Amino acid sequence: IASGSGDKTVRLWDAQTGVPGLVLSGHTDTICSVTYSPNGHQIASGSGDKTVRLWDAQSGIPGFILSGHTSSIWTVTFSPNGHRIFSGSGDETVRLWDVASGQCLAVVDDVRGSLASVALSATLKGLFLITGSGNFVRTWKLIDEEDQFQVHLLWSSAHSSLSVSGALIQDTQGLSKINIQLLKQRGAAGDPTLPLSLREAGQRLASMAFVASKLKVPTNIGTPREP
Repeated sequence: IASGSGDKTVRLWDAQTGVPGLVLSGHTDTICSVTYSPNGHQIASGSGDKTVRLWDAQSGIPGFILSGHTSSIWTVTFSPNGHRIFSGSGDETVRLWDVASGQCLAVVDDVRGSLASVALSATLKGLFLITGSGNFVRTWKLIDEEDQFQVHLLWSSAHSSLSVSGALIQDTQGLSKINIQLLKQRGAAGDPTLPLSLREAGQRLASMAFVASKLKVPTNIGTPREP
């Protein structure tokens, strides 16, 4: 276990016995967040001194000091492959760092409030960043292309302003799965009709065209006839 404290240190503990281990010193203010890399070889700590520090988990030897935030760093997390670190700060930004070089690769500054939580989700559709700040939860798509890293906002929810208690969305059409989930989280009731797939939409159009041909519905309604 790695724990951070107001005494400005990170302490390591044996999770089975509770025996204390290494004490990692270097930060100059309270430790606000500590996390292990996915392979357990490194530790990252975020502090009120506005820096993220890397440590060797076995020896305690300090690594890079990641500087750039202008306020306390409340949350740090590694990417699933351990190659990147994401840090969230009271300066209302998320910074993306390269573990191998210690360089800042990107700054996300449209998070609407002090960062309280940052999480990563790796799916078959790519890597996604989830941020919690103020009253907002936001999901971002991360695109890592050689020398350029891009972050695109997908959706945002404001907890304090989105309230639909008592609303009925039964059989409503046109809502995406994400919007359905958000509305139900805010108190909406009912089961909306999910959007048609391209195949279903094509089949429906073909069926309508067949019915129209049987009923001999003119296809040039509204078109003036020539004398």
